[in-house]
Amino acid sequence: LDVERAGVLLTAPDGTSRFKASRGLSSTYRARVESYPAWPPDETFTQPMLVPDVAREPGWEEYQQQFQEENIGA
Repeated sequence: LDVERAGVLLTAPDGTSRFKASRGLSSTYRARVESYPAWPPDETFTQPMLVPDVAREPGWEEYQQQFQEENIGA
């Protein structure tokens, strides 16, 4: 991908998401979103989560301030 910022999160054994790799994301942002439960804990065959516009994506409302501070959008 030809992007300035990206992150790869994997689900840890305790069910929380953890960054495996990232590029261009601040440590504050990574710490804030790491605990986001992207999938149900019993989900075993997940698909990558691609979010075209975080401002319009349901379920991401509590992260809007962090997205704005990081200039993350569509």
